[in-house]
Amino acid sequence: MRTNPKTRNRNVLRFVAPLSLLGGMLLCGAANAGPLLISPLAFDFGNVGIGATSPSQTVTIRNVSDSPQVIDLAGGGAGEFGGFQNCQGRTLAPGEACEISYQFTPTALGSISGSTSLQANGQTASFSFSGAGARAFLISPSSFDFGAVPVGSTAPGQVVTITNVSYSPQTLSLAGGGAGAFGGVQNCQGRTLAPGESCQVTYEFSPTTAGPLTESTSLEVNGQVASFNFTGVGGTSTDAFRITPRRFDFGDVAVGAASAEQTVTITNVSGTSQTLNLAGGGADDFGGVQNCQGRTLAPGESCQVTYRFSPTDLGPHSGTTTLEVNGQTTSFSFAGNGVQPLLISPLSFDFGEIGIGTTAPEQGVIVLNVSESPILLNLAGGGAGVFGGVQNCQGTTLAPGTACQIFYAFAPTALGPVTETTSILINGQEAEFSFQGIGVGARSIPEPVTLLLLAPLLAAAALRRR
Repeated sequence: MRTNPKTRNRNVLRFVAPLSLLGGMLLCGAANAGPLLISPLAFDFGNVGIGATSPSQTVTIRNVSDSPQVIDLAGGGAGEFGGFQNCQGRTLAPGEACEISYQFTPTALGSISGSTSLQANGQTASFSFSGAGARAFLISPSSFDFGAVPVGSTAPGQVVTITNVSYSPQTLSLAGGGAGAFGGVQNCQGRTLAPGESCQVTYEFSPTTAGPLTESTSLEVNGQVASFNFTGVGGTSTDAFRITPRRFDFGDVAVGAASAEQTVTITNVSGTSQTLNLAGGGADDFGGVQNCQGRTLAPGESCQVTYRFSPTDLGPHSGTTTLEVNGQTTSFSFAGNGVQPLLISPLSFDFGEIGIGTTAPEQGVIVLNVSESPILLNLAGGGAGVFGGVQNCQGTTLAPGTACQIFYAFAPTALGPVTETTSILINGQEAEFSFQGIGVGARSIPEPVTLLLLAPLLAAAALRRR
């Protein structure tokens, strides 16, 4: 059947004109590109120990449409920034959300970055990641001087302490560490250290020949390499006392904390009893205590002088001292490094697009005690305007290896990008935070009543076209 051309044109106009007008109204009211709000988009994990895994940082996928959404995800993998999620195949009601959690597990020292894209129901989001691989273990000391030890005898042991300074438990795998006449034993292999927990490697000197001996070795702990140097003298001595060790390296120790002890052993190697008279031995930041003064040692009996490193400021420290035992003089040397006692991470936050009048999911700062002593926390500062924060740290005492949290959220009050910076002092240690986010309007989808109001306008437009 033939169609009248005028009728055909009229039908087309009636169909096209309402859709073009309605489409214009919908697009002008839309503030987001799709039915899902995906935030945040950038993540900074800060310093994380090699072989350890950082705390999770979370992407929230929220249904901001007026109808249920069945979630279909593709992509999102990011190498060392591994993720897991509870979204795939899930039906989100309007306003409901699911999460993707990312964690950082560095395999090498230094800065690491990555990026990835994720498609959620065809809607694409791009993520960027940054972090730094740090040493997971504090291994100290690294040099040992056993002094003069008679051939065929064994000097008192000197101890290496291995401390887990990462965020997560570490099951230890050790390789190497043998050092000839400076033999070692340990209680670490296969052991799982919680954050802040330690184990020990003990070295002894058993010379088989007379004269000075030196040795060096390296020890791998879960791939982290530590190098050790040993010195000693095999032979006989006319001295009444064997005093060893003489050199101490305490490694990294948190400012305001005290290191593990390192011990000097004074042994009576004469053939008669000796009543001890000690003089000297003090060494500023390397404080010592002893159980020798006035004590009578039988032949072969020993007493001890114990030193600790308590740094008062950041950076390398060194010192020397001499100790006289019944007129026999021994010189000691000390080294150590003062470091920050708290690991505060991450330092930057991107909340992405958040609707005005709503609040983004929280993002957390971890405050971890990486020292060997408990720390009572005192916080100052940290406010960040629309990036409001709450915390559970103030007045908390953190045991070694334990953490508290500061949580920030974004509640925009105006359209457009927002940036903010703030600083916080925790026991005098300063951290700088940066924040960014975008305030957007709520999605506008015409209700049935709105369409009814538009009907006369659409009809008038059609009539004018006719």
